[in-house]
Amino acid sequence: MSIEVKAEKVREYLRENGLKLKELAKALEMSNAYISLIMHRKRKPSSRFIARLLSLTGKPFEHFFDVDFAKKQNREGGEEQ
Repeated sequence: MSIEVKAEKVREYLRENGLKLKELAKALEMSNAYISLIMHRKRKPSSRFIARLLSLTGKPFEHFFDVDFAKKQNREGGEEQ
């Protein structure tokens, strides 16, 4: 199973609320670099990131994330070939 962020939906939320990525990072108590990696699909979103984003925005999981049950992940969070 692989969870991917819908980066366009996060950007849309930021625009609608007049926020910058660094302000989102501060609100989520996470580093700007980590969130940037998630947004560029270089890292998988952690359960902590998911929970905090959903709590902050009040949006449902499906609004910001896609789940692919066919993909397997290795222990480091990367996809196995």
